[in-house]
Amino acid sequence: MSDRSSDYIEIRAYNDRRMGDGVKDKGFQSLFKALPKQKKILCYLPIKGTRTKKEDWEEFYREQRTQRTAGERGTKLSINAYYQFLKREPQNDSDNMYFYAIPRGFTQTFLMNAESDYSTMIGQDGTKYEFSIDGKVSIKVGLARLKAIA
Repeated sequence: MSDRSSDYIEIRAYNDRRMGDGVKDKGFQSLFKALPKQKKILCYLPIKGTRTKKEDWEEFYREQRTQRTAGERGTKLSINAYYQFLKREPQNDSDNMYFYAIPRGFTQTFLMNAESDYSTMIGQDGTKYEFSIDGKVSIKVGLARLKAIA
């Protein structure tokens, strides 16, 4: 008998939720954190077209957050400054469905749904991806199709 739960990830929110005494429903944050580094996909929006560089995104991100995070300027950004992707079926190489979390702070700005205006994402390593939203799970987490462009 196959345990489908280990093949298929179900996410209801960004944070873990307590379901009872000692029982947790793991959220996106815990599942993403547990992934090995080589399996983590971090992307940013092509704000200056498909030639947008990581530095362009970091500058844009800092500008959007300056009023709320004036003390962060000049510091290296964490992975929370990027769109984070978690494969819905980790064992299925042909599956293009991913849960994604929007960058930290975007829930408090006009950028909350910025990703809906784009059909491309750029990975931290420069990989370009086709991107289309399938639905929202919560304010911070959504479900999307993500496929590397050859």
